[in-house]
Amino acid sequence: MTEKTFRAAMDFTGTFKRPEFIFSGGEPLLVWPKVRGWIRKIRMAYPKDYISVQSNVTLLDQRKSIFLKENDVNVEVGIDGDEKTMCTNRPGAGEDYYRGVCRAIGLLTTSGGRSTATMTVYPQGAGQLLSNLKHLDGLGARRIEIHPAFMEAWNISAAKKFLQGYRQASVYALKENKRGLIGRGYSEVPRGAWDMVVLPDGKVLPNWTFLSFPEAVRKDFYVMDLSGGTVRMLPAADGYFSALQKFIVSMGKKGATYRQISNFNAGLAIRKADVQPMERFLVYAGLCDDVERIDQEILRKVLC
Repeated sequence: MTEKTFRAAMDFTGTFKRPEFIFSGGEPLLVWPKVRGWIRKIRMAYPKDYISVQSNVTLLDQRKSIFLKENDVNVEVGIDGDEKTMCTNRPGAGEDYYRGVCRAIGLLTTSGGRSTATMTVYPQGAGQLLSNLKHLDGLGARRIEIHPAFMEAWNISAAKKFLQGYRQASVYALKENKRGLIGRGYSEVPRGAWDMVVLPDGKVLPNWTFLSFPEAVRKDFYVMDLSGGTVRMLPAADGYFSALQKFIVSMGKKGATYRQISNFNAGLAIRKADVQPMERFLVYAGLCDDVERIDQEILRKVLC
């Protein structure tokens, strides 16, 4: 991403009271000097707002860890459980890679900075959800986001295993007096209804879900272009935001959760691209609804 595009994004976020900033990729730590400079600029403009870096953390060292802590930046680490699970889910990951991730999690824990472990659960590994959560807890992960893998072949049997494990994990966290161990933010109504996903070329997607689809699908959902250093609205914007508004209104006073908004976007892309059977996506969406019901149940127990 160019400095011009970054400045345009910053100018646009100035119209919002409490924006959140997430650096993703690719791997942000490969361009650490640039990311470090941008974090400093964000902190000057937004001293207390949320910043996160999504990383495999194999390039994390003590100096980077201290900088991130000093600037109150959350580090989101992708790690799905034990080494076998990780290597199965992520082709190319091996023993050295996994050890590097575990080392960095220990470094983050020791530094006292903010961090989140993102645990993606695939259908074939749904039965190991609880054991993998316990494994990450043992590594020192303070907060774990558990997500069913998107665009995978979820069926009723795998969905049941996931839900059983997710409920068991929730009970485990309560019994261990670690109420914040499992992140439940995706089951909450967000402050805003859309993401500003700025790609390196300056094109903007309105939700992260579209990143899961090929360019032939994405091109119909670009709503803005920041490449010129200013905000230029694109033709897709009117139709997209009109559809999003109708969806939000249809959810009533309770509002739509982040997962529901993301699945709304996924449904738009799947219907347009026909890249996945709608029946399979509906199983996944139903699984997400059940996860939210468990989250709400647990949140009520915590409040009581």
